[in-house]
Amino acid sequence: MWLVQRAFNIPGKWTVLTLMPVAILLVANMDMGYWVYFIKQPGYFYVATIGTTVATALVWAYRVLNEGDKQSFVSHLSFQYLFPVITCIVGYPLFGVYALAATALMAVLSWRISSQPTSVTNKLVTSIVALLSMIAVPLLCYRYVYYGTTSQTSIGWLSRRLSLPRVTLSTIFPFMPWPSVSC
Repeated sequence: MWLVQRAFNIPGKWTVLTLMPVAILLVANMDMGYWVYFIKQPGYFYVATIGTTVATALVWAYRVLNEGDKQSFVSHLSFQYLFPVITCIVGYPLFGVYALAATALMAVLSWRISSQPTSVTNKLVTSIVALLSMIAVPLLCYRYVYYGTTSQTSIGWLSRRLSLPRVTLSTIFPFMPWPSVSC
């Protein structure tokens, strides 16, 4: 609740609103019915909680860095363009749709940060860059990482398929989503 209040700048008299994400997560996990017997993924109940927490923390970091000192690099206009793109590039392979949601919130939040003396053009460019990264990053990840990877794929088959040097492949390897084997 503290993180939601800081990320969205909720005043003290509206603190009750910070209970909404917690209540939605609780209802989503408890109203599963018999699906709880079919889910084989260990840690299923923590996926939404961790994803929502990470997305909210990224939005809070974007707000704090953009409302900071005007002389620092992080409040510079180029950083305002880069932070949503970096969030999307690094966050999507790790957190999926939650990183995309954080990037979308940053695109909207760029219009709402009042301490930035930027023009409408700069805010529009920030939103367009964020939306383009939300489209391009999942497509590139699907094309170069997810496509054709199954539990039977090996590192040799993937290097022949993508024809990438081993150095590049070793940097991509930790971010590949390998399916967990449930017994």
